[in-house]
Amino acid sequence: MLYSVSYCRKIFLNKSNMKQRTRERLLSLFMAGIVSAITVAPSKSFSAQSAEVEVFAWRLRAGVAIPTQKVFNNFGNDTTVASLFNTDVNYALKEWLRVGVLYEWHEHTINFNGSKFGNLTINTFLMTVEFRVPRAQLDPHGITWVTPYASIGAGANVHGFKEHREAGANTASFPTTFAFRVATGVDIPLTDYLGFNTEIAWNRDSGASAFNGADVSFNASTLNILGGIRLRY
Repeated sequence: MLYSVSYCRKIFLNKSNMKQRTRERLLSLFMAGIVSAITVAPSKSFSAQSAEVEVFAWRLRAGVAIPTQKVFNNFGNDTTVASLFNTDVNYALKEWLRVGVLYEWHEHTINFNGSKFGNLTINTFLMTVEFRVPRAQLDPHGITWVTPYASIGAGANVHGFKEHREAGANTASFPTTFAFRVATGVDIPLTDYLGFNTEIAWNRDSGASAFNGADVSFNASTLNILGGIRLRY
C-alpha cells in the first residue's frame, strides 16, 4: 500500500514537472523567434503615408508577469514570476488613435509557509484604447524606425485555482475581478506589414477571495514585460 501511494505521488510530480518544462520550452522557442525577427533590418519604406492607410493591427507576444506584492497580505505566502502570453487586435480610428480588444494568460504558483499551496491561472479580457505618436511628428526628427505608444484598458480578470498536494486541508477560490491595465511600448517595422513590438504594462487584479471558507482580500496585480510580433493591414 505504501509503495502504491509513493508510486502515484511520483507519477503526479513527474507530470507537473513535464508540464512546467513544456511551458518553458514553448516560451524559449517563441522568444528565439522574436530575437531572429529583430535581426532583420527595419523597413526604410515605412512612412507617415503608410501609417495613415493602416486599418487593422494584430500583435502576438510573450514575456513574464512579475507579482507586485504577496497575493494574501496577512499570510506567510509568496508568488512566483510567471510566463505570459498575450494577443491583441486594434482598429485605427485615426493615425494617433486605436481601439481594440486584448487577451492575456499567465499562471503563478503560490507557496504557503514554504510549501506549494496551488497554481493560480489568470485569464484577462480587455477593451483597450491606444494613443500613438503620429509619424509626421517623428520623421522630421530622424525617428523613422520606431513608433512609441501608450494604452489603457478595462475588462475582467477570470481566475482558476488548483490546490497542490502539499496544501493539505487548505483551500482557496478567486472570483472574477475588475481589470484595469496601463501600458507603454514601441513598434519597430521590419517590413511594410511585419514589425517587432515590445511593451511594459501594469494590470490591476484585486478583490476578496475565499480562503478556508473565510473572506480574505487578495492582490494578484502584476508588472508585465512583453515582446513579440505585430502585423498591420
